[in-house]
Amino acid sequence: MSTGKEGEGMGIRKPKEPKKILEELVAELARDYARWNEILEHGGSDRFYPDGTGLELKRNHVINDRRKIAELCWKHGLALPEGMGRFPVPPEMPQNYMARNGAHFSERVRRIRELDPGFEPVFGTCAETGDKQGGSGMTIWEKLHIRILSRWSRGEIPKERGRKLLRYVKRRMGK
Repeated sequence: MSTGKEGEGMGIRKPKEPKKILEELVAELARDYARWNEILEHGGSDRFYPDGTGLELKRNHVINDRRKIAELCWKHGLALPEGMGRFPVPPEMPQNYMARNGAHFSERVRRIRELDPGFEPVFGTCAETGDKQGGSGMTIWEKLHIRILSRWSRGEIPKERGRKLLRYVKRRMGK
């Protein structure tokens, strides 16, 4: 004898609406993009791999997130979300890239060298910025563009202000 609606409590779920799935995918893309930027600026937390490895992993996540969004939109006839331009595919970085200002930088380099005695981290002075991070081959404007996108995606910069900043930086980059 059943006391509830048919199917209730039996683990049957109503499929999610495509728009809801799209919102979740865009949020995941924003998180992955922000994490890529975090690793670029401050390094990762893995004691046995250089930051370049983590950057490549997050870059692949961003590419996969963008692919899932495009496929979902195409399959259901939805327009691509307006904010997709805020999350371009991050540039490839050398596998041995290390963020010099990362947590426990010296300890991490020492441990990686124990596993790979020939390991030489990529960093140096960026000619345009004079910072010690450098080595990424990115100009100050490209770094600023990524930083603005990351902060904008996390809601730290108001929408209209972010758009104005991005237009300015893109003009400076010649795009």
